Amino acid sequence: MEIGIGGSIPCVATFERRFQEAALLVTGIEDPYCRAHGPDESLHLADFTRTCLAEALLLGRLGGVL
Repeated sequence: MEIGIGGSIPCVATFERRFQEAALLVTGIEDPYCRAHGPDESLHLADFTRTCLAEALLLGRLGGVL
């Protein structure tokens, strides 16, 4: 991925160059009311907490598979 293509995040390209053999997974959280990328975007903290737990569980399972 190149910086500036699509919805890229600048640090992702840096990680990709530094850890070329690693598979990168970029995730995000939003709902219809979050107004993503707007001047008044928001994040429901309970949703964020659940997302962090879900990602930790996913990574734990992937660690056993990869």
